[in-house]
Amino acid sequence: MYRYKKYIYLKAISTIFVTLMINVIFITSLNAQFFIPIGITDSTITQPTNPPIGKPYGGGSGYFPIIKLEDCDIIIDNNDFYSFKTILENANYGDKIYVNDNLSIEIPAEGTLTIPDGVTLASGRGRNGSLGALIHLDKIRQYVDYNWYHTITVGNDVQITGIRLRGPDGSTSLTNAGYCPAGILQDNGQNLEIHNCEIYNWYWIAINIRNSIGANIHHNYIHNNQKPGAGYGVGNGWNASSEIRYNIFNFNRHSIAANGDAVNNNLPSYTAEYNLVLPCANGYRFDMHGYKDEYKNNPDMLANCNYWEPCNKAGEVMEIHNNTFITIPGEAGQYIVFIRGIPNTGAFVTNNVFNRYDRAVSQKLHYYVRETCETCVPCDDPINAILNMDGEPYPWNESWCYYWGDFNVSSNHMIVNSNDYTTDIHIRQINWGGNSEEYVIVAPEIRFFDSSTFEFGDFNEDGRTDILNQGYISYSGLTAWELNSENYYINPNHLIDFNGDGTEDSMQIVHPTTLWSDGCYP
Repeated sequence: MYRYKKYIYLKAISTIFVTLMINVIFITSLNAQFFIPIGITDSTITQPTNPPIGKPYGGGSGYFPIIKLEDCDIIIDNNDFYSFKTILENANYGDKIYVNDNLSIEIPAEGTLTIPDGVTLASGRGRNGSLGALIHLDKIRQYVDYNWYHTITVGNDVQITGIRLRGPDGSTSLTNAGYCPAGILQDNGQNLEIHNCEIYNWYWIAINIRNSIGANIHHNYIHNNQKPGAGYGVGNGWNASSEIRYNIFNFNRHSIAANGDAVNNNLPSYTAEYNLVLPCANGYRFDMHGYKDEYKNNPDMLANCNYWEPCNKAGEVMEIHNNTFITIPGEAGQYIVFIRGIPNTGAFVTNNVFNRYDRAVSQKLHYYVRETCETCVPCDDPINAILNMDGEPYPWNESWCYYWGDFNVSSNHMIVNSNDYTTDIHIRQINWGGNSEEYVIVAPEIRFFDSSTFEFGDFNEDGRTDILNQGYISYSGLTAWELNSENYYINPNHLIDFNGDGTEDSMQIVHPTTLWSDGCYP
């Protein structure tokens, strides 16, 4: 059956706030210089057969594919929230809804949005200098019944791409401690994809995957979600599973976290690969809650706990591979990867790059319950201390009754190997030319720190500039270095253009202490 394309230009149902807000964005003094690529790109780049294809960590300019307005069924061309809400709720499976790039749609304090099964919500972040449409919640609900609430709820097979989604509080302040606004929730669903988005300032949690499988969270910039005691970038709850790749994380309490119910065997899993985790955090970077952490204040839930089952469990499977974790002096007090118990299947922490060894990877093993009450049994160091691989006892935390350390032994279902703890990590930044005046973060750099020796050309003929240096090649200035045995002609007049838009770009390699010279929380 032929289906007519629907162009729906929304008309405001009220007369308040008619003027469009063009490219409105809230930039705090902490992160103003770290916005991800805002140059020009399109999804029409020629793709040769089987080349390495470079996309920027965090999305933005150079990312593809970016959905085009003309390929969508419904066009949102007005910033009225209630009309937007109605269109979303009445969309059909397979509909693509495009929000014009220059729109700023404010969600009222009591407002919520629902994206039905099979619907795509898109804007153009990264194309022609666009930041993408801004959907934002500015006011926190001041009602007791709404202490914990989600702003956007999605169904099965939903795609969200090219959007900026901003919450009401990106700080570490306790001013709003009694309220927990959250961004996106999928509950009892499947196959959610979120990519090429900027999601930030969600005091409690930015993306919450709960009892859902098959979530794919990739190429997003997720930052400033840092409520004390909460503050999550991507959360996985109960039987959730997700794949989290090529994102940039910064200023989150936990960039990735998960929790479950060990008694009923509802245990979450996640795969985190090729993410760039910048140095600023007020908690662990990647985390898996243990059962005792979830119920430590509930004596009834913990009354029958013993050492191993089920109270010491922490999740089902964690695959943590090929990520880059950056710390800077004075900002590395928390553990970087912290598994707070024994995974049911295992935690596999391999081939990551850290720029420090101490507190890079740790596991917590509770010994017994210490109820939080006035008559608690003193927490003594057990007689039979658990030994590490060198035969030495692990450190014992007397206050909270647990061991901590790198429990890299099979009996604790924790495998930690082939990680690099000594590399001095730098950062690749690109100025995308055109009207851009800023360098933006696109990838980590762990091999070459002097860009003056780089040679440039379009060596894989995809319309984008590649880099040669000392027997290695990086495609589009974005992929990791690979050994190169080819002899390429170097044209001294080559236009350096990493995203193929015809505008000259430039690259610099910087040390993290240059970007955060005053620390993360001065």
